[in-house]
Amino acid sequence: MTTTARLLLVDDNQDIIDGIRDMLKGETDIEVVGEANSAEDAIAQLSDTQPTLVVMDISLPNMSGVQAARQMLKDQPDLKIMLLSGHIFDQHLRAAQRAGIQGVLNKEAPDADLIAAIKTITAGGTVYST
Repeated sequence: MTTTARLLLVDDNQDIIDGIRDMLKGETDIEVVGEANSAEDAIAQLSDTQPTLVVMDISLPNMSGVQAARQMLKDQPDLKIMLLSGHIFDQHLRAAQRAGIQGVLNKEAPDADLIAAIKTITAGGTVYST
């Protein structure tokens, strides 16, 4: 039995959110339940949207994706989080792992890689890619 991934997409660039949402339209086991343009908005939406996975930019205004993830995981320890970044450095990977984040993926990764990462993390795995 497949589990449907319920995604909250978080990026300060609405074009990125729109692109991910459009890319996922054909995926029957992935549903976008919310969108946010800031970490604060994403945190505020958690209880209403009940996502199983937050796909979030690592670089957000006022609060980094790692900081936001730490706060989200305090309130919802079972929540899964994947960070996206245009430039992934070793310190990003280490910080993400220490924070309990299940994945880090380059924003330039092919669509198929993003879809595979979402499904892997939803199934309980991890994805740390540069």
